[in-house]
Amino acid sequence: MSQFATYCALLEISRRMLALAEKQQWEALSILESQRAGMIGELQKGASDTASTASEIAALISQIQALDEETLEYVLPWRAHAAALLERFRPGASEKT
Repeated sequence: MSQFATYCALLEISRRMLALAEKQQWEALSILESQRAGMIGELQKGASDTASTASEIAALISQIQALDEETLEYVLPWRAHAAALLERFRPGASEKT
């Protein structure tokens, strides 16, 4: 798969990740995040595309980053909420309240 095709696939995965975050489907989001990380790792090993696709790839990366930022708007508050819930189960946590 060319780098350009891989970035197109990464963009699609990022779109799906945002949709899952909007629905609070955290386990499915985590699975896609792992798949995406593997693809990104493979990009670093492969040969680069021609210079003519560099600007197209840069545009795809910008779109992926924007989707990541939107996804984080859903994930970060949930993560903070989960951390607060887990704190209740920490040994000695009930003694402080």
